[in-house]
Amino acid sequence: MAPFPFPEGLRFGIHGGQQYTDFPACVELWQTVEELGLDWASVFDHFMPIQADPTGPCFEGPTLLAALAAHTHRLRIGIIVVGVTYRSPAVLANIATTIDHVSGGRLEFGIGGAWRSMQVIGNPARDSSPCRRCLCPRCCLCAK
Repeated sequence: MAPFPFPEGLRFGIHGGQQYTDFPACVELWQTVEELGLDWASVFDHFMPIQADPTGPCFEGPTLLAALAAHTHRLRIGIIVVGVTYRSPAVLANIATTIDHVSGGRLEFGIGGAWRSMQVIGNPARDSSPCRRCLCPRCCLCAK
């Protein structure tokens, strides 16, 4: 099927969550989206389900993104926001490089302060200040 004739600059895609599902269903969704002519697809970077029971199953974002990249050919792919506090800058840069190679250069890479990281590591505080303070230095390290 040919892609929809969207005006230049206007792009459509999906943000498909990776919670409460299995890998074959994720592949089927992304391949269907690609066949329909949409432009991009993304996953999230949370270690637990969001807006649902947090004890349920949830795939890790970058790992799933790499696997889905290998099962698609045209879609721009990405994670809406990669939490900078979840991984060291060197590991994060290597992950992005690997996914970009696996996808044939289709990765869209965005990073942010990971406001929920305090909850993931067991601190109930919702203050995202520590995350925001470490964002700029980590962005600089990832860009090098």
